[in-house]
Amino acid sequence: MAYRLKVCEPLAQAVPRIITEQIERIRSEMSHSDDAVTAVHETRKSLKRIRAFLKLVRPGLDAKIYETEAGRYRTIAGVLSATRDRDVMAATLTNLMKAARADELAAIQEIKAKLLSPAHSKGQSEAAPNIVAMLSDAQSAASSLFVDGDTDTIQQGLRLAYRKGRRLQREAYEDGSDEAFHDLRKAVQLHWRHMQLLQKSWPEMFSARIDVARTLSQMLGDVQDLAVVIASIKARDDLPDEAASVVVGVARSSQRKSRKMAPALGDQLFAQASRDFAKSTVAIWTSAGKLE
Repeated sequence: MAYRLKVCEPLAQAVPRIITEQIERIRSEMSHSDDAVTAVHETRKSLKRIRAFLKLVRPGLDAKIYETEAGRYRTIAGVLSATRDRDVMAATLTNLMKAARADELAAIQEIKAKLLSPAHSKGQSEAAPNIVAMLSDAQSAASSLFVDGDTDTIQQGLRLAYRKGRRLQREAYEDGSDEAFHDLRKAVQLHWRHMQLLQKSWPEMFSARIDVARTLSQMLGDVQDLAVVIASIKARDDLPDEAASVVVGVARSSQRKSRKMAPALGDQLFAQASRDFAKSTVAIWTSAGKLE
């Protein structure tokens, strides 16, 4: 089933339904996918959907329960982080090679071989048993989650997330650090998923916001993937200095290009005051319920 709230669906019903659907998607990927890279990627997407939904309904959850459940899914995602970082490095370095000069190409190939050597890899198979056990606990917990409120909870959740996105959009370009842009990307992805959840109330309008957020997320994702490569190079003391310096320089140059393209989309996405955005969005959601 699509990652959507049903119009006027009580959150007490929506919470266990949506979380369970995403957990079942993860189980299906882990059981039936022949491609480990795809399985990890799809699993991480489902985990992000669950965490985004929890943030939307956070105002209606007991604070301790929210922290427990959010921490649960962060832990599961963390089990996959090493596998994901390795896949990212492989794809990102391959992309850098496509536009590299001859001297840069040799350096990238040398660094890629060392970063991705078997001695520094971890497989998905090592993580799978832990994830299966954690998912069983997560599904049991989801069935008994109590969320207070409905439209008021959604409005508060939207306002808090959108306000943070507006702030991070500004701070990323003031700060300029990899961490600041990574935080902005997470806020953009969160907004994207909140729009997916509410899409049924006005598909055309919310789809437009989803498209902008998805495009911006992909740009910022390229920036973050390059940051992973740079951090991995800097964390290793066994890499040839000259080649490492060349690759970091190429990665930074590519980052700057992606960063220059992103501000207009972010300004478009976060143009409204957070209170106005949340209020108007929930008004649309409520009006759609009257048409059912």
